[in-house]
Amino acid sequence: MANEITVNVSLQVTKGSLQYSQIPGSISVTMTGVIAAGGTQTTATGNGVALVLPAAFTTTNLGYAYFRNTSTVGNIRIGTGTSSFVPFMELLPGETSVLRLCSSTATTVTCNATTGTPVLQYWIAAL
Repeated sequence: MANEITVNVSLQVTKGSLQYSQIPGSISVTMTGVIAAGGTQTTATGNGVALVLPAAFTTTNLGYAYFRNTSTVGNIRIGTGTSSFVPFMELLPGETSVLRLCSSTATTVTCNATTGTPVLQYWIAAL
């Protein structure tokens, strides 16, 4: 079977005289395996905390990822590394994001909080 993943994206901005709109529609992506995992991760300030993924995941087969900050207080940063955490994105309370992780770079996805202990909901598919 092909095209098991469908991604829909749109962005519309209207603020005073600033207007911007991108509605590229949807894309379909083939998922070669059946490996996916997700859950929730309570975050804290300081070092990055690795997301819990089953052993079948390798750091080079990560594919599409969904992230959501389920909390009402505290930003969540998502990145790589634990003791030397390097964030590549940030979610404010209630925000979501879908992105494709780089499968050619071995990495462990980690997260931390800018304040408090917000909860990250995540789901990652291996491609």
